[in-house]
Amino acid sequence: MKPFTALLSAAVLLTGCLLQSACAEPPSATGPVYDFDWRISGAAEVRPYQVFDDGQKIYLQFDDPERVPAILADTPGGRVLLRWRPDPPYVVIDQAETALVFQAGTRVARAVRAILNGPPASAHFGAVAPGRATSSGFEHRWPSSTEPRPRLPAYPCDQQETRPDAAVEPRDSRMDGYGM
Repeated sequence: MKPFTALLSAAVLLTGCLLQSACAEPPSATGPVYDFDWRISGAAEVRPYQVFDDGQKIYLQFDDPERVPAILADTPGGRVLLRWRPDPPYVVIDQAETALVFQAGTRVARAVRAILNGPPASAHFGAVAPGRATSSGFEHRWPSSTEPRPRLPAYPCDQQETRPDAAVEPRDSRMDGYGM
């Protein structure tokens, strides 16, 4: 009788565990959400081949991480030099921006977040795989869609003449209230 009682107890316990796990909520997606919906244009020598953000930081990948151009935020008040840090294989900007300018001498490139105040159009969870680089830069393919992409507002960088001698003041994100 004892073996039967032990076997019955084990079966009831196992059934209870299975029912509890079946009724539990499905696990939620963990890890940061990355937005890859950035438009990259300009001189291939200075533009990154991959740009994405997590809502707080911007991640960039360049062909040669040893030769990173000046990275500027394109704001309504003008261009602002940004601080960045290496986090191989990425260059990380520890603040959110919607438009970036990359400049080395007279060569200029831009990266603009495609949807400025909306949810990311291409969100991914967890680890990020690098994009595919080609000899002429990053091979970027937009998701196929029958709807046209939203038009972006004009930015000051599109209206200003680019001069290598233009003065740019660095901004420390820890002091402007955004990084706190």
